[in-house]
Amino acid sequence: MTDDAELLRGYAQERDESAFGELVQRHVNLVYGVALRRLGGDAHGAADVTQQVFTALARRAPSLSGRVLLPGWLYGAARNLSADFVRSEHARRAREQEAHTMHELDSNPSAAAKWDEVRPMLDNMIDELSARDREAVVLRFFAQRSFAQIGAALNVSEDAARMRLERALDKLHALLARRGVTSTSAALAAILANQAAATAPAGLAASVAGAALSGMAVNGAGALAALIASMSASKVSMSVAAAGALAVATAVYQSVQAHAATARLADAHSEHRALVARFANLETSVSAAEKERAEHEAALERRRAEKAVAVATPASAAPVDDINAKYREIVNRLAQNDPELPKAQAMHRRLKMMEGYRPLFAGLGFTPEQIERAVDILETPGKPVAQAQAEFRAAFGETTGNRLAEFSSDGG
Repeated sequence: MTDDAELLRGYAQERDESAFGELVQRHVNLVYGVALRRLGGDAHGAADVTQQVFTALARRAPSLSGRVLLPGWLYGAARNLSADFVRSEHARRAREQEAHTMHELDSNPSAAAKWDEVRPMLDNMIDELSARDREAVVLRFFAQRSFAQIGAALNVSEDAARMRLERALDKLHALLARRGVTSTSAALAAILANQAAATAPAGLAASVAGAALSGMAVNGAGALAALIASMSASKVSMSVAAAGALAVATAVYQSVQAHAATARLADAHSEHRALVARFANLETSVSAAEKERAEHEAALERRRAEKAVAVATPASAAPVDDINAKYREIVNRLAQNDPELPKAQAMHRRLKMMEGYRPLFAGLGFTPEQIERAVDILETPGKPVAQAQAEFRAAFGETTGNRLAEFSSDGG
């Protein structure tokens, strides 16, 4: 037997209407049964929903081919279109029926296994399953597949398919228990096996396939004419049924477009929030980097200021002061003893020499010994200046000799 994927691909790529008709014939009971349960047994409404589901399948065949598990997609489409169909008065009646059923179940738990009482809640509970668990239930009870076929469809082993279905039944059992319905997973499976599938009216598959294919072949007024022709095959009033079906199809299309636009808007908002958060993080990083750079610059300025102060501060004059005090003491002592007066006078000359060159010695940072050596060179009576400077360079270096020449030329 040709699988669903090949049939759908044949129609999507080659417009093989016989392949599409085979798909409709194969799955019409599944779709009709879902719609019939969701519409509370409304056979005419279920037929209309079935028509819409397969029209949507024909329209979307190229995008669905090879990408979806067809029974699961048909179940979801029937569920969504049924929900749109019953949104007004049918929705109110469904809520009243469910409330009545829950009251009966609460007052009589032993009746929980009866299908007429469980049926209003069945599809709602299946909706609460995960997509993978829901696919297993749909394939087993609605598409009536074997475990081997379920495993092949889900790309798992037969035993894994059996275990997945058992877990799904356990979850459905737990959902029933939350509503006060006492039953077993085995009893639930029996109910699903006996009652979940429904038989579509005779001729509905042919009518649905023809209408769906007609809807793909024409547009505008032609689409309306094809729809009227297809509805006449079901012995429904042509003008009213066609207009109603077209209105429902339009509403479904608008609803799908609105949902898609809402999803795109939500994605755009989510992306915007992510970008805003990323920008805030970048701003925080930039602020931290700017703060760190400012701290480094402040530290660098402090070091520059400290260096400038160190350069501007003259060397300590303490060695010169100590020598001056020493020579004053000697001069004062010798002045009291006339025989020593020549020595006192020599000391006086040295003292004056030290006082005169004090700024130079302080700026050069001379030690007491270096000061003594410098004065010996400079204070010799009658020594030419050039000679004194030459000796000074020889003793303390060329740079220091140049400083002496500069100091002397400035009037030192």
